[in-house]
Amino acid sequence: MPLLVLVVLLLLAAGDLSSSATRNHPAYPCMPPHFNSFPFCNTSLSLPHRAKSLISHLTLPEKVQQLVNTASGVPRLGLPPYQWWSESLHGINNNGPGVRFNGTIRASTVFPQVILSAASLDVHVASYRPRRCVEGRAMPIPVKQHYTAYDLEKWKGFKRYTFDAEVTEQDMKDTFQPPFKSCVQEGKASCLMCSYNQVNGVPACARRDLIDEARDDWGFEGYVTSDCDAVAIIYEEQKYAASPEDAVAAVLKAGMDINCGNYLLQHTESAVKLGKVTEEDIDRALTNLFLVQLRLGLYDGALKRRRHGLLGPKDVCTKEHREIALEAARQGFVLLKNDNGFLPLKRNKVSSLALIGPAGDKTNLLGGDYSGVPCNPISILHGLRDYVPSTSYASGCPNTSCLVDDEFEEAVHVARVADVVVVVAGLNLTEETEELDRVSLLLPGKQKDLVNAVASVSKKPVILVLMGGGPIDVSFARDDPRIASIFWIGYPGEVGGQVLAEAVFGEFNPGGYSTMTWYPESFTVVPMTDMRMRPDPSTAPNELQLLEYSQKKVEPTPETVDGVDYLQIEENIACEDLKFNVKIAVMNNGDMDGSHPVLLFSRSAAKIKGSPIRQLVGFDRVFTAAHKTTEIEILVDTCKDLSTVDEIGKRIIILGTHVLMLKDIEHELSIKT
Repeated sequence: MPLLVLVVLLLLAAGDLSSSATRNHPAYPCMPPHFNSFPFCNTSLSLPHRAKSLISHLTLPEKVQQLVNTASGVPRLGLPPYQWWSESLHGINNNGPGVRFNGTIRASTVFPQVILSAASLDVHVASYRPRRCVEGRAMPIPVKQHYTAYDLEKWKGFKRYTFDAEVTEQDMKDTFQPPFKSCVQEGKASCLMCSYNQVNGVPACARRDLIDEARDDWGFEGYVTSDCDAVAIIYEEQKYAASPEDAVAAVLKAGMDINCGNYLLQHTESAVKLGKVTEEDIDRALTNLFLVQLRLGLYDGALKRRRHGLLGPKDVCTKEHREIALEAARQGFVLLKNDNGFLPLKRNKVSSLALIGPAGDKTNLLGGDYSGVPCNPISILHGLRDYVPSTSYASGCPNTSCLVDDEFEEAVHVARVADVVVVVAGLNLTEETEELDRVSLLLPGKQKDLVNAVASVSKKPVILVLMGGGPIDVSFARDDPRIASIFWIGYPGEVGGQVLAEAVFGEFNPGGYSTMTWYPESFTVVPMTDMRMRPDPSTAPNELQLLEYSQKKVEPTPETVDGVDYLQIEENIACEDLKFNVKIAVMNNGDMDGSHPVLLFSRSAAKIKGSPIRQLVGFDRVFTAAHKTTEIEILVDTCKDLSTVDEIGKRIIILGTHVLMLKDIEHELSIKT
């Protein structure tokens, strides 16, 4: 599974709650005239006061029933049942009430896979969110998963449920934790999902130090949920706990708040009776849960009186949503190769076009995992035919696995007679998905043979399009003159076919930047169980380097020797005074308007063991008109961007010369005490 940790949006029943209410429950909490007089319904009181009031009205069994994703209602308090779980990785999936508006709407906008959105390198991507979803307290709750060091699904006999991720403090602080910290502090995530795996011998959901780090160091104010059934596996598969009650105690005392699954519902009361869990432990968890619900306004009266409560079928698959999906896909497409400016094609110069590949006419492969039912999806074939109506198609393989070559002959025939050939290759959910890791970086089955067969007969060099959620070893195509251009389009969402056609014919500049390192197949000798982000020269001097880290051991040569005295002094650099902007001029010397990602890197002249050769300081995506210049500024935070993490996990600034790098341009600066 890629290191990139994906973000889910939990809608928290932002739709019509009446769909989940029964005849014995009101449609929403604090419903007049019988249930609106409780203190937790009083909007003039502080949220902590209201949460405490709500908890005080619950019995122990009622409290326990709130600790799972399918929370029971409390009829005597007018509280309807509540479903915490809904999937929104890149479009609304099918879990939970409120998603389909009582079943009348079976579709939702399916946006590109998250990693493709990341490839846009657009720091303003959050601004594309519809305004109605973020006004006031009534906003979705961003969830960050999987916390933490979750790098393996199922690989060569190793399973995510029992895998113990052995991670150094250095790697933890500078690789695995920063994405979560950023989402908490900058993305305002209100939920962390702890993962199945163990981290250095302790289940992630039972690692109090990691949960405390989020709350105490990062300022996290939300709730912590387990991945589904992650509490059960602590006892049943990992054998970390001696009993179900011990598993419940381990997670509640570590700071977890809610269980996706039923284990807390089944075993918390008995854990209390056995003295392994206190009611105060439960109240702590409920406080975090109810505070989030209160921020959403779920105890403020009728939902339909507020803006988000008026959403209905008319708000699904809107023109605005479609435009967001289009823009996200356009900005994420990555052009990996374009020999001699082969692309873009001129529409009036292409009389016939052939599309080859099993994914070419499939719309169900555009969304990737955890995508919902799309609105009016556009296949690649459909998109190309909008530009070249006579576009012909041959799958070449019966499916993406491509285990046989029975259909190669038809594909070769179709390619031979066309002016231009587009070949779609890559992956789908039979090669990579939850509980399934790839063991190879090569194209599946006989796909490489299909690409070569088609390229050998085409009139012009072919255009190779790669789909999938991770890198693929296509080194065979990199230097092959028969393959002029290579696109990586990830899982582009419902409008993927339209956007690919636009890119091929120059309707926009495909200026995405790959966020992945494209390793060769030989890299698979490194086991997926190896969590190190730095090579070990003592055991593998020729080991492939990860993240461009140096294997050289550099010993510092101090100019002075520190003295020792009786005082305990800690000296720190005042970071707030060490921020500055770097001005960058982006010149577009071409004939097409477009956007382009700008990446600013840095390196330090001095090194400590395991420090990076270079590191990303900041980035932005800049629109520049043809033959024009646009100026931008990238903020450099010295303590954050020019620091590194030492072997014990402490972030430090190396004094001396640092170099800012913008492609081939370098600028030196000096940091002194």
